[in-house]
Amino acid sequence: MKKYKALALTISSLVFLMTGCNDSEANSKEKTIEWDLSLWGGQRAITLPADDWAAAMYERTDGKWKINIHYGATLSNPQDNLDNLSSGLFEAAAVSPFYTPGKLPLVQVMDLPFIMPSDFESIVNTAKIMFQEPEIIKELDSWNVMPLLPGMTPQYEYMGKVEINSIEDFKGVKIAGMNADIGKVFAEFGAIPTPMPAPELYSSLEYGTIDGVIFPYSYGMGSYNLYEVSNYGTTSIAAGSPVTTFFANKDAWAALPDEFKKIHNDYIENDYLKSAVNHIKNSDLLYESKFQAEGISIANLDVNEREKLVSKSKDVWLEWEETWKERGDTKHLISRIEDVKKSLSQKREN
Repeated sequence: MKKYKALALTISSLVFLMTGCNDSEANSKEKTIEWDLSLWGGQRAITLPADDWAAAMYERTDGKWKINIHYGATLSNPQDNLDNLSSGLFEAAAVSPFYTPGKLPLVQVMDLPFIMPSDFESIVNTAKIMFQEPEIIKELDSWNVMPLLPGMTPQYEYMGKVEINSIEDFKGVKIAGMNADIGKVFAEFGAIPTPMPAPELYSSLEYGTIDGVIFPYSYGMGSYNLYEVSNYGTTSIAAGSPVTTFFANKDAWAALPDEFKKIHNDYIENDYLKSAVNHIKNSDLLYESKFQAEGISIANLDVNEREKLVSKSKDVWLEWEETWKERGDTKHLISRIEDVKKSLSQKREN
């Protein structure tokens, strides 16, 4: 009798273990995947598309993929986002390569002055295409990261206390806010580039440490309230669009279910551009009305004036091409952007 009881207990134990295993597998499939995305600053026009994407991924995976967006550099300083993302400290992050010179030089072909298209929609589309370039993919692979969302900044314009109606008006004007390469072009016309972190721009402009900024129009000027301490601005210089995009850790991406990857790719293909462009348009409507209310005089420079800056920018392109040619085919990357820009312009005209 004891023998049969022991056999019954053994069978029951096996059934329990098998059932438990099946339940565990089922629970594993139902488990929510959580990602952390590192950002600096507060919510603004170029970060809101990431919020839209995160909300869409959560909804379209029935809550099984949750992206926690951390603003205010609470996870990492912007200068450390690339390294910390590469090591897997978090799964996704915004990265601005000009914060870490020399780490992603080929990506920074898009940072070159006056090389990107003028309108924001074409800027995003150009970035999307350039991030598919084999040389750039190889560079990102070396950091164990991959493009996630093709975030970009709108074009840089001028705002400040000195009126600018021609490029020669920049002579002696102390400017800040742009990267070093953009600064080199303005320096050719007598401007005085004055590097400083973005949070210092307002007080520096207010107290006369600088005369103006070259900064993203209009969200950057608006979100930092620079219009409150300015009198003049421009809308036709389009000095550049330095990369501020969203990358993912490759291991974290590889661990996602194929279904989630497809949902993400479908979103990028069909919804992301609309989200990004709408936020920039809404920002322009909001801040341009504030510029007007503050009495900011906005100049629309003649196209020939801008061409003076464009012609000088070619020297900076050649310098970048020569400096980083050991990292990849820099000449091809410059040519590729020019071709993409031309193709997108023709499509818009048609």
